[in-house]
Amino acid sequence: MQLKKSVQDALNAQINNELAASYSYLEMAIWFEARTLPGFAAWFYAQSDEEKLHAQKFIDHVIKRDGEVKLSSIRAAGHSFQSVAGVIKTALAQEEAVSADILNLHALAAKEGDIGTRNLLEWFVTEQEEEEDTFRTLRDDLEAIGEDGWKLLEYDKRLTRPAPADTGAA
Repeated sequence: MQLKKSVQDALNAQINNELAASYSYLEMAIWFEARTLPGFAAWFYAQSDEEKLHAQKFIDHVIKRDGEVKLSSIRAAGHSFQSVAGVIKTALAQEEAVSADILNLHALAAKEGDIGTRNLLEWFVTEQEEEEDTFRTLRDDLEAIGEDGWKLLEYDKRLTRPAPADTGAA
């Protein structure tokens, strides 16, 4: 079944949102790397990669449905972070915005009677709940740590393992 134009346009917007999120996480990873926090850097590089995988899931869906993928230019987020906690708060806000986008897309797919797109989006709804929970935990942990350099370095060591690979079905 071919995609309705409204759903295709919304999916294309989401593809570009996912790629912009990837770019933003790349910017965060670089910020951490420049501050010699390799655990946070590796973790955010993995987040960046995961967002590219999410974009690819949407791309695959549009193509399978005989739609047309349209990519837009992605601008640097241009964040100027002041602290580790500030980066995490920005990342959480970004995930909350993506969650809202996913829910709006889900509502559109329901309105248009597009069961296939709704099925795809069910996975993303669950994924976003997990992402927000992860970032809230990071935020809370870092609020407890504060700017204590030694505690921050110890926490950074815990993050040196990359985030698990995204294995959700498309």
